[in-house]
Amino acid sequence: MIRACERPISTLLLSITIASASWAQPVPAPQPAARCDSVIDRALPAPSARPPALGGTYVLTLVAVSGDRAGSRVEGVSRLLPSDSSDRGRRPDGIVVAPDPRMDQIFPLYGWADITLADVGAVALHDPRDRDPIFPGLLVTVLPPELARAAPGRVLLQLGSGSRDGTTLLDAGTTALYADRVDSTGMWGRWSSGVLSTIAKGYFCLRRVGP
Repeated sequence: MIRACERPISTLLLSITIASASWAQPVPAPQPAARCDSVIDRALPAPSARPPALGGTYVLTLVAVSGDRAGSRVEGVSRLLPSDSSDRGRRPDGIVVAPDPRMDQIFPLYGWADITLADVGAVALHDPRDRDPIFPGLLVTVLPPELARAAPGRVLLQLGSGSRDGTTLLDAGTTALYADRVDSTGMWGRWSSGVLSTIAKGYFCLRRVGP
């Protein structure tokens, strides 16, 4: 049964690191797909701390290097928008909710992605295509430096798994993207997916194609 609880930042860190626990174990990578190469083990610039400037239209590519669909890839158009305190969303029970002001400062962008996670063996709580501002298909998290040390990265993207209402769902599918590089043209890094343990992982590219 999926359980809901209030989500302090420490709980958020737990939820986005569960699926990444096995990254310490090396996995042979397949031949990188054209225009989306793995950035693992490369020396790259540090992630930007100001991703709101990255609002726009992108192509998101996920390539699986482990799991049932290892070697597969999925690609689709993605959109990122700046978050705002006036945003409102609707829970599955129909109740309209606002962002949690205690948490929303670390969620500068939200959006959606036209992809099917099952194509790379990944799972999530809801559809990455969801456009609800509070329960979006794609949610960008920027952790403060003091918290980033305990996480797989400072800039994180929750795909079909994030919410801005201050609650988290335990025992639910999660797909997290960890940005190793962030610049004006997009983001590149690693992803992992699972429920209570990792079932698939790989690398991703989020490449800007328009405003």
